[in-house]
Amino acid sequence: MPYLEYREADGIVEVIHEVEPTEVGEGRAVAESDYFSPGQEIEYRIKVYQGAVKDGKATSFAAVRQGPPQQEIMGRIQQMERAQGIGQPGQKGISQRLDNLEQRLESLEQRLESLEG
Repeated sequence: MPYLEYREADGIVEVIHEVEPTEVGEGRAVAESDYFSPGQEIEYRIKVYQGAVKDGKATSFAAVRQGPPQQEIMGRIQQMERAQGIGQPGQKGISQRLDNLEQRLESLEQRLESLEG
């Protein structure tokens, strides 16, 4: 059963685990889901709605498919995080770094939209 690890502040899913993680970073939570599988956090931008987790299961969420450029960027970010050990429980500044990366991604998405439109 897949488990969605998401930021409590905004519900954005950052990692989908095959097994329930025993520890998650500060400001993160985990919810069980039948709808997603590991790796889809790159293909889709998934949001778990606050208050929509009942008995550890996500009951309400949204998923938007990301375009190929965003998928590539998210895949590279995830590879770099794994290589650098980011995302390991207890590391300071992880949330801030991920927020900065999220802002960069949104900026790139806006630039891409302006070029396409």
